[in-house]
Amino acid sequence: MKAIEIAKFKPNKRSIARDMWGSVGGSIKTTSRKASYYHCSSHSGYVCNPKDFTQRQCEVMGEPNYQLNLAIATDKHGIEYVVGVDYPYSPSRSFKVSCAYAFKEWREYPMYVFEEDCNWAILTYATGIDLVERVNKVSNEERNSWVIETLEHYNPQVLKR
Repeated sequence: MKAIEIAKFKPNKRSIARDMWGSVGGSIKTTSRKASYYHCSSHSGYVCNPKDFTQRQCEVMGEPNYQLNLAIATDKHGIEYVVGVDYPYSPSRSFKVSCAYAFKEWREYPMYVFEEDCNWAILTYATGIDLVERVNKVSNEERNSWVIETLEHYNPQVLKR
């Protein structure tokens, strides 16, 4: 990968979905660009960057449940760059650090993943984000009812946050 200044780094959400749930067959439009939804070979779900949400929304969603590992290097001026990304469930990836950079450390980068069956409701409850196709098919009352029922059954602690 090409070195990217750490401040400009944006995780590849599609690669995270592939790492979590297998080969990506496509994506579905959501009500916000903050969340991306992918259909994969073994599951589907949302991938989100905590940096895109308010502190309160993150408190309701809880601790990020996925960690990228970033290879950090510095240039001769001490500016930090991401020079490699390791996805925790994929086979090990190798990378080369250009001689223009000095390897510094591996650093964790938190992300959220919400599977389609149980955890989708956490994101919708905390942020209102949902699939456009669901918003267009059912009333807000029915959708909100699904969210609460799903949370009560699978993640009741979220309702207490």
